[in-house]
Amino acid sequence: MRLLAAHHRASHVQRARELLPHGTVIGIPAEHIDRFRLDLSEPPEKSLQAVHKLSESGKRLSAEIAARMQVEDYPESKAAQDCLNRVLGTVQAH
Repeated sequence: MRLLAAHHRASHVQRARELLPHGTVIGIPAEHIDRFRLDLSEPPEKSLQAVHKLSESGKRLSAEIAARMQVEDYPESKAAQDCLNRVLGTVQAH
């Protein structure tokens, strides 16, 4: 459980997802596994805000890279895709 939590806190999202199936084998309660799975399905709000701040401060290339990384880490997330779309709209407009 500590390893899963450490990957999660360190934003190693893909590695944390890989460890989820092993959680039940080592006795992590199902509700904890479900909570991790939910947490790993959407980017943290602070990450989305950081991308927005980068874009607003004129660091558009950095914002685009960060937004693309979020989409890569959270491919099913509408919030991550919307964030990238906003950044790309900003990049294309300037």
